[in-house]
Amino acid sequence: MNKEFLQWWLVFVLQVIAFGVAYYHELHLYALAHDQTYLSSVLFVIWLVTSIKIGLRIFKKTKTSTEPYWYVAETCMSIGMIGTVLGFILMLDGSNLASIDPSNIQSMKTVIGQLAEGMATALLTTLMGLIVSIALRAQLILGSDD
Repeated sequence: MNKEFLQWWLVFVLQVIAFGVAYYHELHLYALAHDQTYLSSVLFVIWLVTSIKIGLRIFKKTKTSTEPYWYVAETCMSIGMIGTVLGFILMLDGSNLASIDPSNIQSMKTVIGQLAEGMATALLTTLMGLIVSIALRAQLILGSDD
């Protein structure tokens, strides 16, 4: 095995351990419950598939361009930002702000709950997009000599 592959493998295993710790603390259940767009799950699958492709490229010592993988890493951040926008749209669309009656505590609780759900979606997708993008970039930088 070559040095580049072993560096990639170390970074990949550390990332798997980090996702394992998140799984142990049931963060995946929180994300599934609060990400109405499911973009966090899509980003995780993109990370897994792209990581395997990067690893195979390094293991086989293929000298093809890494530009497609850099593009995927950048796109993950963009997908996170799309999730942010969708979360804000869901937040504002789901809550009927015009009908808020400040004297009715139950209607205020309902509207605040709807706002919080949209905000949770926005923040979760942003966070997952950033994490996946950074994880892929780390694999690309540390695992290749390009």
